[in-house]
Amino acid sequence: GKVIDAKGEGAYSEYLYLRLYQSYDFSPHLAFEERLSNLWAEMRFVPFDWLSGTMEAEYNPHRRRLDLFNAGVSIVDRRGDHLGVEYRFTEEEVEELNAELKIHTIEPLDLFFSYRHNLLDDVRIETVYGLDYRHQCWEISLRLYDINRSPEGLRDNEIKVMVYITLSGIGRFRVK
Repeated sequence: GKVIDAKGEGAYSEYLYLRLYQSYDFSPHLAFEERLSNLWAEMRFVPFDWLSGTMEAEYNPHRRRLDLFNAGVSIVDRRGDHLGVEYRFTEEEVEELNAELKIHTIEPLDLFFSYRHNLLDDVRIETVYGLDYRHQCWEISLRLYDINRSPEGLRDNEIKVMVYITLSGIGRFRVK
């Protein structure tokens, strides 16, 4: 829809983006029912400046089921605080719930927290604690990753500390 900005000029906003697609293989060596690929759907919506969401799905017409489904919603306030929640599903591989929170405390400091939970095995995947400090043309971020052992026991608990340095116009560097 068209929105009138502060200068009285019209501006267009994208409230909803939807993409559906499926391919067809003309190869003669395939059976007719094997020629259709999975049906994909992607969606993004931004009904308000402070609320947005995404969704992607892959439907398998041969098995008549969803092979993949991911959905997320994000809320941002005027101060820059952010709350995001995401659900991820891949048939027989992944089913998890993720959440992240960024709180803008005082200028130039933000606190960060994220949590990932494996719903298939009902275990915590990882918890991340962070601190971001911004200056005019650079930013330094500190992250502490508390990574849980894998459900099958192939990976032990792990604590990781990462430092990210971002220089405006150049990019991001990472130090483990």
